[in-house]
Amino acid sequence: NLVSMVRVTGVMLALVVVAVAAWGKEYAPALDSDPNIAMVDGKWVKLPPREEMIGKPNRPPGEGPPPTVLNPDTAMEHGIITVLVASYRETKCPRTLVNLFTKAKHPERIRIGIIQQNKDEDIDCQIGMCELMKQPAESGKCDYFDQVRMIRMKASEAKGPVFARAQQIRTVEKDDDFCMQIDAHTDAVQDWDTQILSEWFETKNEYAVITTYPTEVTQLNVNGGGHWTMPYNCHAHFAGQPGLVVNTVASTAANMEYPILQPLWAAGLSFARCHSERQVPTDPELKSVFGGEEFGRGSRLWTAGYDFYALRRPVIGTWYGGDKGNHADWKMAGGEASDSSHRLATMLRWPGSDQSATAVAALGNFGLGKKRTLEQYIAFSGVDTINQKMDSQCVVSYVPWDWGDDVEAGQAARAKRGVAQAIEVHVEDPSEEDQRKVDAPHDLRKAIINSRVAGLAVNEGDKPGGFKPVDAGLSRQHPDAGNEEPYDPEVRPWDNESDPPRRRKWTSRQELLLACLGFLVVYYGGNAVTKRCGRRRGKPTHLLV
Repeated sequence: NLVSMVRVTGVMLALVVVAVAAWGKEYAPALDSDPNIAMVDGKWVKLPPREEMIGKPNRPPGEGPPPTVLNPDTAMEHGIITVLVASYRETKCPRTLVNLFTKAKHPERIRIGIIQQNKDEDIDCQIGMCELMKQPAESGKCDYFDQVRMIRMKASEAKGPVFARAQQIRTVEKDDDFCMQIDAHTDAVQDWDTQILSEWFETKNEYAVITTYPTEVTQLNVNGGGHWTMPYNCHAHFAGQPGLVVNTVASTAANMEYPILQPLWAAGLSFARCHSERQVPTDPELKSVFGGEEFGRGSRLWTAGYDFYALRRPVIGTWYGGDKGNHADWKMAGGEASDSSHRLATMLRWPGSDQSATAVAALGNFGLGKKRTLEQYIAFSGVDTINQKMDSQCVVSYVPWDWGDDVEAGQAARAKRGVAQAIEVHVEDPSEEDQRKVDAPHDLRKAIINSRVAGLAVNEGDKPGGFKPVDAGLSRQHPDAGNEEPYDPEVRPWDNESDPPRRRKWTSRQELLLACLGFLVVYYGGNAVTKRCGRRRGKPTHLLV
């Protein structure tokens, strides 16, 4: 009858809804000894294949990540890394400087920019560094003295960590290639500079950001449980105030063979090309903000085309809790905190936030990027600031964007195909013809026209008119690394028969749900047909007509 049919239809629809929900949330189980695994809901699960997770290199714009501009081998030897540190009355700041310089493989290529907020009685980071090395705190007499760029403020001028980090861009110079933001109470492994460069180049993404909560210092060289584990940022929560989303305790990834893509950015360690600081500078108007800065900056970076990757091995460590050695006496200003909160709410389209043209325009250069949308980031991260819903996405895949016309990526890729001849042009003031020939961003033009940094030249292709992504020389390479064909717009290597579209594999939960659905369809459908044919209780089925 009609009531039964409605009931059966309702049950089937409910099962369909559950199956669809399970479709995106079921992951293949894994052992703790398996490669490329992550902890999700208290269980180890397998992560997607490398190219699905972090993007397949050597794809055209809109289909894969933008290719790296610099050659990894020469960058390891000549690339300048500028470390950015915001320090509020930190006692371990001098030790942090000594650690970074003395443990770098190429300390001469390290620069450290410090925003220091001290009281008169506090130790100065730069002077304290020299004292630890038992050297006079003077230029020419203290090792690395001239490689420290100091901006000194009074502690009374402090307006929170975000405001301090917004001043860091003042310590970044035009010749700096990579920028790394860390805390002022930090240590590192030996040769940390080349190790983190290797990690970055392994992503094969010019817009990659290596970011995580650093390992506790005492665990830097510890392979716990027989497998390497690293923090993996995918959980957050709403902090109860407009605009504030706070990262929660990191999840865990282990046995990684490649840097793993993750949805959330972390302030404690962020390593990327310095154009990330120039294109997405920290907002100086976010005063008296502590919790909530990371999601705000992360959403801006991601929508500007940047991607977040977790390290495969600990490189940078930090002291936590009482071991930090800082004077935590900074006080938030309520009015400033409220203004900052509402500013973030406008950017993230919080319910009830001011979305007027005036409020949006007031964000200026500190709003969302234009390469991806906020809606895309909501789907990617699971943090829905518009509808106030939270659905953590701990296993994510690369989201492409059209970098073809982008200043830093698209033009650089096009210039690579003609760079073999242009690289020999070493002039201090290039002609208009030379400039047009090398139509590329500042970092690439510098490599081509400036003999001082000619060692940072981009890669020449194996074939005329092409380029080949290069590997970082890591000990555990992906089996397909370095085998990509050069990108030629006339040849579509991504359309060959050997590279068919991937199909999602069925999972055990989906198979069970669909089996139940099929059983119900057969059972209730057959029962309905039987009744309609006039079956009576006790009448043999074979007598039915």
